Amino acid sequence: MIMAWRPSDRLKLELNVNGSVDRSDPQALQLVSILASPTAPSVGELNAVLAPLNVRRAANWSTDEARPSGNRKLFQAILRADLDLSESVTLTSISTYNHLSQKMAFDLDGTDFQIVDAPQDDGSIEDYNQEIRLSNANTVGAIFRWTLGGLYNKSTVNEDQWITYKHAASNNADNLFINASGIDTRAKIENWAVFANGEFELTSDLTFKAGARYTKSINDTYICGYSPGDGNVAKLFTLLGELLGGQSVPLSTTDCYPLNDQLLPGTPYLDKLSEDNISWKTGIDFQASPDTLLYANVARGYKAGSYPAITAATQAELKPAKQEAVTSYEAGVKTRFAGNLVQLNGAVFYSDYRDKQVQGTVTSDLFGLLQQLQNIPKSHIFGVEADLILRPIAGLTLTGSGSYLKTKVDEYESINTYGEFTDFSGDRLPFAPTWTLIGDIDYRVPVGSGTAFVGGTVNYRSSVDAYVGASRLAFPSGVGANRTQLEYPYRIDGYTLVDARLGYEFADDRVTISAWGKNIFNTYNIQNAISYGPVAVRATGLPATYGISLGVKWY
Repeated sequence: MIMAWRPSDRLKLELNVNGSVDRSDPQALQLVSILASPTAPSVGELNAVLAPLNVRRAANWSTDEARPSGNRKLFQAILRADLDLSESVTLTSISTYNHLSQKMAFDLDGTDFQIVDAPQDDGSIEDYNQEIRLSNANTVGAIFRWTLGGLYNKSTVNEDQWITYKHAASNNADNLFINASGIDTRAKIENWAVFANGEFELTSDLTFKAGARYTKSINDTYICGYSPGDGNVAKLFTLLGELLGGQSVPLSTTDCYPLNDQLLPGTPYLDKLSEDNISWKTGIDFQASPDTLLYANVARGYKAGSYPAITAATQAELKPAKQEAVTSYEAGVKTRFAGNLVQLNGAVFYSDYRDKQVQGTVTSDLFGLLQQLQNIPKSHIFGVEADLILRPIAGLTLTGSGSYLKTKVDEYESINTYGEFTDFSGDRLPFAPTWTLIGDIDYRVPVGSGTAFVGGTVNYRSSVDAYVGASRLAFPSGVGANRTQLEYPYRIDGYTLVDARLGYEFADDRVTISAWGKNIFNTYNIQNAISYGPVAVRATGLPATYGISLGVKWY
């Protein structure tokens, strides 16, 4: 629901209230590889069935408490107020409230065993954001346009997970038959920021732009690994504390078991991640002609650090990833010609990263391979992008866009997805396709009092790596009870998808009805490949999907 109100000529209010309820099940995953224990493979590792390749519905899941299920609820309210303090200066306030809650169950291993499953993943996020800014950016004819402002953000995040592994190799007599761990995570995150932006017209054709923002972020985090179910994890860590820390700390099922710096259990992991940064951007726009704009920009940005939520044996495994920094350089052109029948935009850019955050792997003596957010000390991206719009005849629009990326890890050593220490220097970054191409055709013609339209879109994406080194590091098949369907299970092949649409817009553009199809040729494609402990699983893309949409505007 969107409501707009003008109490006076100077004040404008806009309220957006929306919400959603999603009770759909999480996607079932396809098991493609098992990295079995080299000494004592578990019943799940030995007997789980690998999914056949290129069969979209060839997935499997647990039918017990870990059967996939979902219940997500979202509520959002946004209030924007614009007050004209004068003919040239506007005071803007944007207040946002978000609340998300979920009760989920995930089958993570793609099998009917419990090698690694999450029968409970309950949580909530409550977020409040307040931004206030002054600006003359909409002033017509101003040679200097500026914006000053600040914001405050507060988020409260809670998550309570159960991870079950009763058919994994860690469930053995030496480990007192541990089979389930709980992870209780609570975080209070606050952000403060002040910012300023300005554009100055040096001449009628040349504009200088600059902006900066100071941000302070504090993340107070509580993490407690506990022992649900039969409490065997609590019994094991009571024993480990006595053997390694020299002190008996009896644990109940709700006590925190990860060993602290003194190798003793019983206390939660409490930490505060306090970071600040100054992001900035500066650039030049040159209007070479009425139809051609040349520009160049240099900018620096940051991404806040965060903590992992994993079944850690020690609190040292819960250390956060620190903030990521990127300095980017970009130059480009925006032009149109032939009476606006042709539009061409293009840019070349280079992004230099420090401490880029990626999904990595850490090893635990008890729990095996665990996923962890890690920092790549140095990496970079070189890219070229362009888009072209043609309007050769009335009603017909042809659009094409594409990008080329060359990414490289300059410095990074860590554990790979097979548990081996690896130097990843020279590998490409995850989920960065070398080529992305999009083509679209849209034809519109007046029919009656409205407009009929028909169109189609072709999307191509080249292969990507789900983890650093995925295209280089082959699965260690032929070792022990290891099994795989793919030599490189974490490399995702490229694909081409075709969509189509047909519809009618009634008079005044208030009502639109359309029929559409996505992936109309039913192309098999993979969207993600994930390492969960000893298994590699994949998530397939949607099959051919068809529908009818009705849109109505009230104004």
